[in-house]
Amino acid sequence: QFVQLSWDELDEPPFGRSHLVDIRPDSIRPEFLPDTLNLTPHIRNAGGIINGWAGYGRGFQQEPEMATMWDEDLETYYVGQAPFIGDRGTPYCGNTRDTVCKYVWVTLSGVFPLRSVRVFPPPGTEEDRHITTYTLGINDGDPLKIGFREREIRYEGYISVDFDVVTEVLENTDGVLEFEFSGEPVQNIVFIAQVGRWRIAEFEIYADGFAVNSDYASSVIDLGQAATLGPFTWSGALHPGARLDLRVRSGATPDPHIYYRNTFRGAERSRYNAEGSPLVRSTYFNLEAGEQGGIAPDVENWSPWSSPLKFSARAADFATPRPRRYLQFRADFHSGGRLDYLQFPVTQPPVATRAVAEIEPARVHAGQTSRFRYLLLPDIRVGDQGFDRIEIAAPSRIDRVESVAIDGVSLEPSQWQADIE
Repeated sequence: QFVQLSWDELDEPPFGRSHLVDIRPDSIRPEFLPDTLNLTPHIRNAGGIINGWAGYGRGFQQEPEMATMWDEDLETYYVGQAPFIGDRGTPYCGNTRDTVCKYVWVTLSGVFPLRSVRVFPPPGTEEDRHITTYTLGINDGDPLKIGFREREIRYEGYISVDFDVVTEVLENTDGVLEFEFSGEPVQNIVFIAQVGRWRIAEFEIYADGFAVNSDYASSVIDLGQAATLGPFTWSGALHPGARLDLRVRSGATPDPHIYYRNTFRGAERSRYNAEGSPLVRSTYFNLEAGEQGGIAPDVENWSPWSSPLKFSARAADFATPRPRRYLQFRADFHSGGRLDYLQFPVTQPPVATRAVAEIEPARVHAGQTSRFRYLLLPDIRVGDQGFDRIEIAAPSRIDRVESVAIDGVSLEPSQWQADIE
């Protein structure tokens, strides 16, 4: 029986999700941004932010007037006079009150290869409404670099954003500002301009290429009953320099997480609600915010995520400690790639509930024929199919199989057959 699930069918909450992934009927791939698309009109709808600095004590906030910079109307504009409209405070440059500046902080929905940034005033005002002093900075969104970049802007003691300076001009006479990049990975762009008579009609940002990091996680797949999983096979393609990591995990319950409740008895946490019932996802999110004690992987009923399956191999075994009913997989894209399908055979009922094995001796002399003993202990329970063949892979050719025994009783040669490839 062949069961086919579509990519968008598996992209369902609470456990299925995709981030910066283009889901198509025949494949999934990272989101691609062409160099002809101005990003700023779409940033907020795509999950990014565009904020202005509202002065010390208020931090970055959305300023409605800023929307004129990405409305694609050259006749509307954002003005450079200070202070900000309303009572949001005066945005000083740095930590001094000598110079007053306006700030624009743009956070893209992900990390993309940046190509250009363009800032320009309304037509016909390039000479008398240009920005005289400005700074442009970027960062790649890597949280491990926070505090180690050239500049930072702090709010209430914490770094709101830090950045490396791309350019800083103190006496500018150009009406149109154009900044070219060579595909640097960027998530945050900071533009700082000293207040003045300037106007910005449009603030444009262009990228060119795939999202640097994007990921897809399937929802939890219910196989109906415990099953033995065969090898995984897949098809897709990688662009030069791209990487695609496939991971799999399996479990015995429909939820791979466990949930905790704060009991307010010191630091105690409980996996039960106040009535003594085990917490599940729905009851956990019905708790008061202060009661929610955190979510953790269910290591008792679920295996951890596997190591990345080698994409170029197009196939890989996935070992589970016992037959499982539930399965989940994920695909992590890095700078490109495409995944067409992922498939795996399922044996139900399982061959055995569990099987362990060992081989002895553990060490022999190289280049000499040696005799080994292979011991297998299966756990076959009611409903399991059982098995009638064993396959053993060895690093060199096996010379012969001398004997086979079950429960210590040797079988007659007519009762077994060895095929050596």
